[in-house]
Amino acid sequence: MEPIVFGFIGAASVIVVALLVLIFFQLFLLFRHKNKEPILPLVHPKGKESSSSFRFKAQDRGRVFSFKEAEEVSEGFSNHIGDGTTYLVFKGILPDGTEVAIKRMRGNLVSVSSEETKFQLQVDLLYRVHHQHIINLIGYCDESPHRMLFCQYAPNGSLFEMLHGDEIQDEMLTWKQRTRIVMGIAYGLTYLHHSCNPPIIHGELTSVNIMLTEDFAAKINGLGKVPLLRSSSDFQSGRLSTNGDPYYDNPPTDQRSLYSRASDVYSFGVLLLELLTGKVAYSDELGPLAEWANPYLVDKGNMPGMMDCNLKNVNILEFCAVSEVARLCTQSDSPSRPLMSEVLDMLHQIINISVEVAAPISSPVTLRGLMAAFT
Repeated sequence: MEPIVFGFIGAASVIVVALLVLIFFQLFLLFRHKNKEPILPLVHPKGKESSSSFRFKAQDRGRVFSFKEAEEVSEGFSNHIGDGTTYLVFKGILPDGTEVAIKRMRGNLVSVSSEETKFQLQVDLLYRVHHQHIINLIGYCDESPHRMLFCQYAPNGSLFEMLHGDEIQDEMLTWKQRTRIVMGIAYGLTYLHHSCNPPIIHGELTSVNIMLTEDFAAKINGLGKVPLLRSSSDFQSGRLSTNGDPYYDNPPTDQRSLYSRASDVYSFGVLLLELLTGKVAYSDELGPLAEWANPYLVDKGNMPGMMDCNLKNVNILEFCAVSEVARLCTQSDSPSRPLMSEVLDMLHQIINISVEVAAPISSPVTLRGLMAAFT
């Protein structure tokens, strides 16, 4: 009887390995043989190519709040919910009951001309971006000397807090929730890279900048810190200087100090690893997560060994296939990485979560949001 039992176990192992090989082969074919998208043309908002900066009229940039209105909405800025290098973040409630996150520029920066320019460009950019998986701009305040952005509020905080915060549960996020978050980020980032014209590079795609709605759908935050690519030479090189998080950026062998769509893809790969392993992008104990995970990624049979110990009822085939996508995204050679449109196709083949299922249940998108930006 014992040999029969071992025979069944051996047969099952062979079947699992064969299925994994089939999945990786399908991903390889999809990535290698899919036709590359042509580079999107650089079009000025008015329809003409231009390398100059642009500004919109106030009525084209969303609702304008006075400082008094901001004080009333935020109850005197009493509900402090977060900090950034440039902004303090407060929760507010508009008269119609809409909850908002108010990002107030730090007082020591409002008189800095370069920060004022960044603020105006950020308002211009954010008001033109509308997507289910992006924190959209509701309005702003630029009543001197105050500078504030009124953005959508995400009740469940950031992905970083959910995965690595102090008040974590035995199973912070289920496998199903994590795969839905993965698809939401992929849909949003693909929109920025391939539907916006010119394409938008995020530049700081970290778990801190992934916000979670009340039903744990993903929304990308932190846009507007990278200038739009405007000249043909800028776009073809796809690079701008950056001071982003080094553990989400390209590895040192790939010019870490530069922004590009490929660097966004690398950052997305690190986010995948965070969701797969439950580990932070960098720790003193393990070092950079992408480097720590590499031995598991290259040894296909050992991929489940890096799984977050808090996860239960995981589809192993999905886990290994998503891990393979993370490997492709975090390759040190940036030209070898897939485009986000290709990443989305691969993930859709693995997870098959539609746009409708991934979208927040209470985040309506206007008609403008269904059309490509900057057209």
